[in-house]
Amino acid sequence: MEGKANKTMEKTYPQPVVGAFIVNRQNQLLLIKSHKWGGVMWSVPGGRVEVGETIKHAVEREILEEVGLKAKLVKVFAVFDAINPKNFFRKAHFIFLECYCKTENNNFQLDQKEIQEAKWFDLEKLKNLNIEPFTQKAINELKKNL
Repeated sequence: MEGKANKTMEKTYPQPVVGAFIVNRQNQLLLIKSHKWGGVMWSVPGGRVEVGETIKHAVEREILEEVGLKAKLVKVFAVFDAINPKNFFRKAHFIFLECYCKTENNNFQLDQKEIQEAKWFDLEKLKNLNIEPFTQKAINELKKNL
């Protein structure tokens, strides 16, 4: 019976993660490049929701940690699942909680361990960018909700 309990404890579960779609006063979206997504495609800051943490706290914490911005959650605008996403650096099962956030500040400071580049882009001028597919799907949803 003890062996069965150990197997249950070893079982892994999907990870809830927040994606921070941060929009500034100029209606620009902050996009980043991270080695976790191959380093060549644009995506958004984000990360794991910790045990005991609200979505609001998680997204605002991740924004502060990764890009040094104070931003406020406006709303969760989409939920997607991803099982072993092709462009992610390891196998994982995510439940993406896509969060529309606003900031008053344009000056970001990158966590160089996680993010290699960041830039503000006009929401209407994203067509020719190499955007990670899950991020692009969320951007399409975000535009419908704005």
